Amino acid sequence: MFGQTIWYGVADGAGYMLVASGLLLTFGIMRIFNMGHGELFMLGAMLTFTLIRFAGIPFLLAAALAIVAVAALGFVVNRVMIQPLIHISEVLPMLSTLALSLILLNGGSAIWSYNAFSLPFPMSWQVHLGGVVLSAITVTVVVVGFGTVVALWLWLSKARFGKEMRATVQNMTGARLIGVDTKRIYDLTMVLSSGLAALGGILGALFRSAEISMGQPVLVVGFAVVIAAGMGNLLGAAVVAVIFGVTENLFAVYGAPLYSRALLYVMMMIILVLRPQGLFATKGD
Repeated sequence: MFGQTIWYGVADGAGYMLVASGLLLTFGIMRIFNMGHGELFMLGAMLTFTLIRFAGIPFLLAAALAIVAVAALGFVVNRVMIQPLIHISEVLPMLSTLALSLILLNGGSAIWSYNAFSLPFPMSWQVHLGGVVLSAITVTVVVVGFGTVVALWLWLSKARFGKEMRATVQNMTGARLIGVDTKRIYDLTMVLSSGLAALGGILGALFRSAEISMGQPVLVVGFAVVIAAGMGNLLGAAVVAVIFGVTENLFAVYGAPLYSRALLYVMMMIILVLRPQGLFATKGD
């Protein structure tokens, strides 16, 4: 049971790291806390369920279409709800995305109600490894989650777009002077962040279920991961996400299940007291 619990914790951590990665992008580059990120997470799962159930689309295609749709919504949100406000006040974009969260939450409840739905996964194999059962779903969640974060880190580190992102963060005026289109950087940041949220929601729904209320708890955990790891450290956030996932599952099995999520926030507060800049923050952060 201990090994199985650890494995489930790693799978949970893979989902948390996708959510945290999207939050890191919007805060690290645009300097806003996207309060609607949890509902984008939820929307990815619910759209996938709808496409499979009512349009008869295969799972992989439905998931891809849902991610593209949510990423496109991120572009619209940036142009309509963030860009017009971001130069006026730092608070206004956060309030605007909070409004987005409420709109999606209430609109989603009107469409899907508050029922929980299962996503049909096309594979059902299992691997038994030393008494631990590795199901097709959990292996997919771990591989896709870790693979996506590593690919994102490599792309941001090596690609021209990643260098333009870092230049925008360090000095927006200087970036514009050397020809960086900062509006395009913000557009792509929101598209990437929203797509990561949708992917995380789909993987989370595979592991558990798709429901309207799934976004808010994960959003809070995502913020906790980002804060505990240190702003701007993608790989550090991935490590903290796994630690949080494993800790939550162990405490749920061997401790008090009702307080397993609260334990993560206690851990975050302890980390901030001992190391306010986060576990993996560098001197420049």
